[in-house]
Amino acid sequence: MVSIPENYPQQLKTNIDLEKAGLQFISFLELQETVCDNTAKNRQSPGADVEGCWIQREMERKQQREKWVQVMMKARRRRRRWWRKQLIWWRTLSSVILAEGQR
Repeated sequence: MVSIPENYPQQLKTNIDLEKAGLQFISFLELQETVCDNTAKNRQSPGADVEGCWIQREMERKQQREKWVQVMMKARRRRRRWWRKQLIWWRTLSSVILAEGQR
């Protein structure tokens, strides 16, 4: 048996009202497929399909994430080096102050 959501009548009325106003509800998956189809057509590559488009997009996202991680790790190393320098400076200063106090 198919279960119908409680808010189905309200949602249906909302969709009908939107259609009368010239708007149409498009699901996210339909929108993604349309974008991929249009992208593939614009490239004019005969073998491009929706799945290939998604694979390429996922690879691009993965490369962007890897690049972002590299940038963040580089910044982290810089901060660590800066803090080490500060720590060395403070240790040197405190040892000089202690040495001067013992004279």
